[in-house]
Amino acid sequence: MSTVGTVGTAGVMSEAPLRVWRRGRLLVDGAEGLRVGPGDIVALRGDNGAGKSSILLGCLGLLPSTLTVRGQIGYVPQQVRSSVALPLNLADTLRLVGVPGRQHEAVVAAAALNHATTRPWQALSTGERMRLLVARAIHSRAEVLLLDEPTASLDPDSRQRVLSAIAAAAVAGAAVLLVSHNDDDIAALGARAVAVVAAREAT
Repeated sequence: MSTVGTVGTAGVMSEAPLRVWRRGRLLVDGAEGLRVGPGDIVALRGDNGAGKSSILLGCLGLLPSTLTVRGQIGYVPQQVRSSVALPLNLADTLRLVGVPGRQHEAVVAAAALNHATTRPWQALSTGERMRLLVARAIHSRAEVLLLDEPTASLDPDSRQRVLSAIAAAAVAGAAVLLVSHNDDDIAALGARAVAVVAAREAT
């Protein structure tokens, strides 16, 4: 079973083999273990359906796994959904996801969205939303960042801003575990790539 704690050095760890289950079914059965310590950036690579996102869910304790996470977690999902039933602006959204009012200005500035504080969430582009979520995760003082394809479908400017924010978080001591299909992003971050292959019984 996965465990989440706050004692000891922050990071992500699994002895070999790294395993993740869903409803009793083995999804990931890695030959290698996984270690992500402070200042590390590790990128999970693999085919669609290999179990990369499932590893992040294992880190969160949402799926049973051999993973152990220590430290406060900041999580950014791959899908950034909006709802027409909730006409929230950017400030409302920050309050909804638990960002204290005193941190709003810093998060908005880090996401380069000072011009958009009163715009509805639905009016933000995919890149703007992702920049905001990454900035929110970092400014939550997360010691462990779990990012699911944070640059997917982003325009070049947003992509560069997100990559810069991730790199800065690692320099500041965060342990970063991300999912990426982009070799250029992995190289730009100086990340260590880990191949993920679906368990045989999951294929």
